[in-house]
Amino acid sequence: MAETSAAAKQRWKFGAYLAHAVTKLAKVHSARHRITVDGEVHEVGAAMLLVLNCAELIPPFIRLRKGIAPDDGWLDVVALHADGIGQSVAAVWDLVRGSANGAGRVWWGRGRTIRVEVMGAPPRRVQLDGEVVGDTPFETKILPGALTVLVDPAGAWKGSRHG
Repeated sequence: MAETSAAAKQRWKFGAYLAHAVTKLAKVHSARHRITVDGEVHEVGAAMLLVLNCAELIPPFIRLRKGIAPDDGWLDVVALHADGIGQSVAAVWDLVRGSANGAGRVWWGRGRTIRVEVMGAPPRRVQLDGEVVGDTPFETKILPGALTVLVDPAGAWKGSRHG
């Protein structure tokens, strides 16, 4: 009987989480962003904007694009345009399936210096690995060789590009 009760409790928690997510998605709306990539200005509507130096959002289950790697010397920026629940779900689907740049709800850019500003709307919160670190506008740049990582060769993942 305890297993049934625990399973029911898990289903209830999942249902509550899903209901909360749907409530939040109903309030999603895009704002015009000015995204400057290595000096080139782009105006893009976005409800969510990510600046990436790796492609895995939930390793190894969600990989956004081939060719994005932490050691490739590039920052990638992706903007998802969506208003409301239906468009939010469609935008995430387009992102995960890898739709073409600029086709519909997904826009990609790649550079070494990226600046993001919100136009005609209040500033938006900026998160770094899930922690709020400020508001727009912000600028970020890749700094080659700025991070040194020490790895025990005996415990290193054998599938990496560097052995």
